Amino acid sequence: MLLIKKDCKGTAMNPIDQEILNLRSKAQGMSAEYIPECDLQLCFLMHEVALGQSLYATLERPTSGDERWMGMCCLALADRERALEHALRALAMGEARASIDLVRLYLLIGKPEQMQAEMAMVQVEQLDRLNRAIWHRNVSVVHALHNNIHDAVLEAEKAWRVIQTAPEFNFYAPEVLVTCSGLLATSGRVEQALYYLGRADEICQTPYLWHIKMTRIVLALDHMVLQGVIEDAQLVIQNTTNTKILVVSHMSIARTHLCLGRLAEAQPYFEQALLFAQKAVMHDFIHMNQEYLFLVFQRLGLHHKARRMFKRMQLHIGADLHGSFVDVHRSYMDDRFTQEEATALVDQALNFVREYGDDLEIMRVLMYRCRMLLRHSPANFSNGVDDLATFITEQDCAHKCFEDWVFLPEVRKDLDTRYPGLIPTLDENQVQVLTLEQERILFNGEDVRLPLSKAMEVVVYLLLHGKVSLQNIISHVFQDLEPQKARNYFHQIKHQLSENVGLFQIVYDKNTRLYSIESGHPIMLDIKQLLESQQKTDQVFLPSSGSDWVLEMNARLQN
Repeated sequence: MLLIKKDCKGTAMNPIDQEILNLRSKAQGMSAEYIPECDLQLCFLMHEVALGQSLYATLERPTSGDERWMGMCCLALADRERALEHALRALAMGEARASIDLVRLYLLIGKPEQMQAEMAMVQVEQLDRLNRAIWHRNVSVVHALHNNIHDAVLEAEKAWRVIQTAPEFNFYAPEVLVTCSGLLATSGRVEQALYYLGRADEICQTPYLWHIKMTRIVLALDHMVLQGVIEDAQLVIQNTTNTKILVVSHMSIARTHLCLGRLAEAQPYFEQALLFAQKAVMHDFIHMNQEYLFLVFQRLGLHHKARRMFKRMQLHIGADLHGSFVDVHRSYMDDRFTQEEATALVDQALNFVREYGDDLEIMRVLMYRCRMLLRHSPANFSNGVDDLATFITEQDCAHKCFEDWVFLPEVRKDLDTRYPGLIPTLDENQVQVLTLEQERILFNGEDVRLPLSKAMEVVVYLLLHGKVSLQNIISHVFQDLEPQKARNYFHQIKHQLSENVGLFQIVYDKNTRLYSIESGHPIMLDIKQLLESQQKTDQVFLPSSGSDWVLEMNARLQN
């Protein structure tokens, strides 16, 4: 424990001592009843956990309490390994309350036997109100991760009742309310979840406020409310140094771009989130961002990057949920699997998430299972989609996993065809291709910049003609170039569209040897509407192009 002392000679106080003194003063203003056990507890409750780590480094002889609250500071930064180290040291030094923290830590690192042993050690009736609130909140997390949401909510509500009369109310109540909110949202009570978040926002006077705002962003995103998410997340990023909040905020921006079909825009935010997670050794977030990047690279046609990311995903997995998702993706990617082997691998993963996962994780496995069936067992693809539709209907979870649909256009198309209206749509999610008197592509009203001068004409040609051979593309769009230069130019456009645009891409069918445009969003081509209605116009089609097929189209439209 660090006691702040004034130097009688007037010597300047060192910066950490000064910050602690300021923190004590602020805490006194928040609650006159609160007396810190030690300065590290103060750092934890005031959500100045990085300061807590700096303070700990200055202590010559940390007490058992210092060790315990240092562990809590590490856990707040998602550094589970260091948190476990300090909690065990606190326990060995006689701090019995460290068992409360070990319950959560053992759960997070996948050691259920040790978790149960620590739960048996805790004498709840002897705890003060703060530690009883921490206990009930931790037990709530245990129930939640075992998919027992009913009991999780009950334990979180116990934590809320206990903390209301504790001296630490202003400090710890917001965390309890955020836990309650998350559980209520999971059980479908979104309005009540938003109420708890609003109450947490009212009470909070510490940097935890940015965690609350981040939680509200994630709740909105999980329920397909995308308006303002990117702007709100950027505001959070500008105002916090908390690594976990930075990771989730970057992921929220990336997920929003995925929902809007912007693969290329999502990529750098996932990459930044991954860097933050790796620096802080946040295993869950490392796996999540690696998986998203693997899928983004795969969808953009950057197969070398996808393979490299997939290998990284496999490095640190075990018999857990992350391992199950790796198996699902492996069943799709690996050409060596027979139909039976691929199906067995996915079914094994599905059984695992049904036992240990939640609805979102089960739904994701069912979604990517359909992709595997389409590749390895096409005759069973429709049955796989039927299984997915049944699960979505029974669990009322159509709004979940929305960002994943951009990776599964064939599954989404079949689902929309045979179960129309089951999956909600974003009305503004439309690509507009404008070719009359202008050459523009808009997404949600915003201009999309295309690389290379002929890219627009290539896109329009493919949209008008559907599936086309390379020879037809070369002879019509690149008629003034030598065949080899035309091929190179076309493949350069194809690559640039995938890597730098992401809204749609040129895909090649190995069976038919034809090229076409594919997108996760509806594409509105203005000239197609005129052609279908057989209307005439004086407007010029693709005004910058002098290709013969464009001149013929203009003559057709005007005569």
